[in-house]
Amino acid sequence: MDNESRRTPFPPENIVRANNAIVEEAVCFSNATGYLVISYRAPGAGQNASLTRVRLNVDRNTILLGAMGRGISLCSIRTGMRVNAVFSSRMTRSIPPQANAFLITLRRPDRQETNVMAGRIVSVDSRNRTVTVGKINDMNDQIRFVVNENTVISDRMGRSLNFRQLRPGQLVRVTYADFMTASIPPQTVAFQIELI
Repeated sequence: MDNESRRTPFPPENIVRANNAIVEEAVCFSNATGYLVISYRAPGAGQNASLTRVRLNVDRNTILLGAMGRGISLCSIRTGMRVNAVFSSRMTRSIPPQANAFLITLRRPDRQETNVMAGRIVSVDSRNRTVTVGKINDMNDQIRFVVNENTVISDRMGRSLNFRQLRPGQLVRVTYADFMTASIPPQTVAFQIELI
């Protein structure tokens, strides 16, 4: 039995588990209240799995754990992070549906599950710490990358850069997570951004 099973005081038929979900939106009203919008692959018939979005309402009864198993604040969870979540099977009929979260656990990025792309920076969003890369006038050929404290940014010589030095028009090579949101453009976490 894993930690999540022991910590969840609800019968299995009343809960839904989302493993390796990506956080599309994180809203923090206080350290323990707010909500997350997550995307995850829900098991389907046979080998098929569909991408599912759900809004998880977080309150003082929700258990929030970091990757090392210690308690964390909801405010420390940001867009682009990966989480495992256990939440109520009772959901609203809204889009996305809403459910009460019982347990949310941050995952460590798995650098083996990566892709690489090269392209021009289309836009830089300093407020949300995201960089959009791809064709300037084609949102269907762009990816929005979340840049967090673990993202390595470097110039052509391998020297370290900071987020403020990224500009639209720069040619970059991005190493990123293989899991993306269903948004347009899709969004994922950047592990490394190199100017080329």
